[in-house]
Amino acid sequence: MISTGGYSAPFKRTTGCHSPNSRISWVRLPLHACAVSISYVPSAACVITADISLVDPKALGKSLTVVVTVELDRERLDLVDDFKRAMRAAKEVTQCYMITGDADFVLIVAVEDVEAFDVFVKTKLYTNPNARKFKSMIALDRVKFEPRVLALLWQIFSGEGSAALGTTDWGRLRERGDDGLPNGG
Repeated sequence: MISTGGYSAPFKRTTGCHSPNSRISWVRLPLHACAVSISYVPSAACVITADISLVDPKALGKSLTVVVTVELDRERLDLVDDFKRAMRAAKEVTQCYMITGDADFVLIVAVEDVEAFDVFVKTKLYTNPNARKFKSMIALDRVKFEPRVLALLWQIFSGEGSAALGTTDWGRLRERGDDGLPNGG
């Protein structure tokens, strides 16, 4: 819901974990603040591929994460494309990578429990005529998860990536100490 006066809906900012005892405050951000931030990223259209919010899977009832390697029977382009399409459509698959090595794909599957994973296996892998074999590994603890690419972002914001990404004014802005935002940001 967008309120009147050019302000966006409140954003929840938390300190600590999402527990009943967490301190929660509401922050209102002007709509133009988000648009201005994105509009000043050089070549934003080819660099930023998604704007995401990370949600604790357990809070949504997805308490089991399984890493699955899949080996295809045949690697014909049409069959590989069919497998990719099937994995994109599978709601349980949160990530899918075509890889090199012993397997052809690595899947990250988020489900409620072992029974739900069994249903996924029976409906998505056993029924796929090109899935020759798969191996699954149940995650015991998510030690690190950071969906970011720091090196590339640093190059963009420092101006070092300008040549590869196209002509930008970031170098000039950086030299004169301007953050690029209107009214001194």
